[in-house]
Amino acid sequence: MRDLPNTPFVILSASVADRSMVENFRQSVSLKEYLLFLDLKFKMVQGRYEGKDEIAFVIPNLDYEDALDIASYFNQETVLAVDAKREAWLLFTDGSDHKYLGYWSEVQGQCNDNYTLDGEIKYTCIGGS
Repeated sequence: MRDLPNTPFVILSASVADRSMVENFRQSVSLKEYLLFLDLKFKMVQGRYEGKDEIAFVIPNLDYEDALDIASYFNQETVLAVDAKREAWLLFTDGSDHKYLGYWSEVQGQCNDNYTLDGEIKYTCIGGS
């Protein structure tokens, strides 16, 4: 997210692992339309969460509670939140404690099963628990 220096952001998806690719695409279109309706700035990116590819949305400066509300509406369990210092947290829609993931960083080559691809640049969290 080179275009968001020192800007906090969240990453949301509408994909669910046990749904078909077509249904996940429909839900992603619905999420995009909802974000447009709310007049939020966002960027669509390719994500991978727990080994499953998905369409994801990077939304700068969105309040965490609002992000969790949107995620819950789209049947998501989590939201990735990155602060201005590039520290990353996994926020849970069920109210569980946030999980510290480390620092949001560019990576080269292979990485774990959780990453975001923004154009040709791959990002993941490094150094968390």
